[in-house]
Amino acid sequence: MLAVSSVIKNQKEDFAKSILRFSVTQDRQLVVDVLRNLTCQEIYATEDPNIIFRGYSMATKALDYYMKLVGLDYLQTTLKTLVRSVYKDRESCEVLAPKMLYVVFNVI
Repeated sequence: MLAVSSVIKNQKEDFAKSILRFSVTQDRQLVVDVLRNLTCQEIYATEDPNIIFRGYSMATKALDYYMKLVGLDYLQTTLKTLVRSVYKDRESCEVLAPKMLYVVFNVI
């Protein structure tokens, strides 16, 4: 995996997506192994721990895509009803009182 990630500079996102799409359809354990290997590689290659996972690396691209791939269904399942309810009520959800006063006085 190290050789692949260093050779493919401009195609990291496409490569990460392809591997994860294939892995998710084939074997969940393979996805975990790929992500673990990429993450460990990123950790060992980062000299400054303050900037870990902030670069344009294969690990960051793969983790980002995996979160979108898996997280979207999770978010829709857990939050869909609540978000629809809040949207349907059309009530303000503003938590900062000064903003509410501005809205009230400018609407009236």
